[in-house]
Amino acid sequence: MVDKLVAAKLATRTRNPHDGRGVLVSLTAKGRGLIDVALAERNERLATLLDALTTSEKRALAASLKSVLLACGDDVPSE
Repeated sequence: MVDKLVAAKLATRTRNPHDGRGVLVSLTAKGRGLIDVALAERNERLATLLDALTTSEKRALAASLKSVLLACGDDVPSE
C-alpha cells in the first residue's frame, strides 16, 4: 500500500534517524490535500446522516458509541 502511495507521489519514505532499521512514512503536500478533501466529504456525509436523527436518538447513539470506546480501552472525554 505504501509503495502505491509513494508511486502516486502522495507519500514519501525516509530513514528513521533514531533506528536505522525503521522507515518513516509521511504524506506529501499532494497527499495532505487529498486527505483534507476526503475528510471534508466524509464529514459532510456523516452530518447528513446524523441530521436524520432526533435529538434523543443522537444522545442514545452517543451513549452507545461511548460504551464501545470504553470497552476498547479508549479514553472518552467527559461531557
